[in-house]
Amino acid sequence: MISLAKYSIFLDMHIYKLENTIQEYDWGSRTLIPELFGKENPEDTPQAELWMGIHPIAESRVIRGQETLPLSEVIAVDPEGVLGKQTARMFRNNLPFLLKVLAAGKPLSLQAHPDLEQARSGFERENRAGIPLDARERNYRDDNHKPELIYAITPFIALNGFRNIDEIIVELLTVASSSLSMEIDGLKHNPTRSGLKSFYAQILSLEGRRKDQVLSEIVSRCDTARGLRYRWVGRLGKEYPRDIGVLSPLLLNCFELKPGNAMFLGPGVLHAYLQGLGIEIMANSDNVLRGGLTSKYIDRDELLKTLTFESGSPDFVVPEQVSPNETRFSPRVPEFALSCIDIESFSRYTPVRNGNAEILICTSGGFSVGDGKCGNSLRIERGESFFVFGSSPAYTVEGQGTLFRGMVPS
Repeated sequence: MISLAKYSIFLDMHIYKLENTIQEYDWGSRTLIPELFGKENPEDTPQAELWMGIHPIAESRVIRGQETLPLSEVIAVDPEGVLGKQTARMFRNNLPFLLKVLAAGKPLSLQAHPDLEQARSGFERENRAGIPLDARERNYRDDNHKPELIYAITPFIALNGFRNIDEIIVELLTVASSSLSMEIDGLKHNPTRSGLKSFYAQILSLEGRRKDQVLSEIVSRCDTARGLRYRWVGRLGKEYPRDIGVLSPLLLNCFELKPGNAMFLGPGVLHAYLQGLGIEIMANSDNVLRGGLTSKYIDRDELLKTLTFESGSPDFVVPEQVSPNETRFSPRVPEFALSCIDIESFSRYTPVRNGNAEILICTSGGFSVGDGKCGNSLRIERGESFFVFGSSPAYTVEGQGTLFRGMVPS
């Protein structure tokens, strides 16, 4: 048990460095995060995600001298002071967002996230059924939704949402005219959301020899076609030779997100990140319903209940130029917004505060961070992150480089 006196040393300042965990999933890159932070990867492990927040799977720890404490415990001592009054009251004394550095060396699973009502009911249902939280067949590991935003640091290849239905039909008539003729005809006769749902359910239910024939025809025809989506059908076909998710680049928007651009993923949007390095921010949840490109558990019926079956362009987020040094991406959710603070030549910058907690990570250069209330300062180098209390009226960064700033919007 940590004494109140020990907790108190974590409350006498308002800005602290964080100690974070890198998740080593098999789809992670062995080079992208080490190169970003200027560190070696001597074990040559696939470094997939650096997590910053209070999620229990990989919670950040607050550093004070030689002492560290879980961020959630520091928050619990003084929720309104640490989080800010608005955040503490709105989110039941919890930090509502999770900030990540994501490095996809191989494709992530094809997936979607539930909305808040689905997450709560699904979590309660699986609890009543006695399914352990760490069970393979568990769909809902918490009772929260998981809207998310990804900002591209490198060119970032992604699948995001169904294409327009007429585009899907034309595409499949070209590459799967014989093996999927019945399913294509059904979609042609009912080019609506319900028709798309029925079509996709049929695709997910393909099995055995028929599924192998469909994949064989489509992959072989895509091998001779030119274009980003066809290259990825071929690549996915090699990595997941009997997975119907190989068809996803033909059904979903497949594109390259340019560095400095961001996109938002709301509930029920089918997507997959295929390759690249980015900053990701999301509601504090780990609820994922998978549809393919994975060896993990897939619940097709639950996925079909979750998907919206909206078709059209991805939700690219238009940035707001907050100042000459700061660009902000604010999707339509109460949990988070993301800013990029870029200082090209050595100078001082004081971000505008809104009374809510923030997490910042340095991805290039280095800064001295001054606590405007207590007069203390920290030195932050690339790869390091820090937490700003909601009760801190102001802080100043001085130096040269790039910081990403996760926050709760006003």
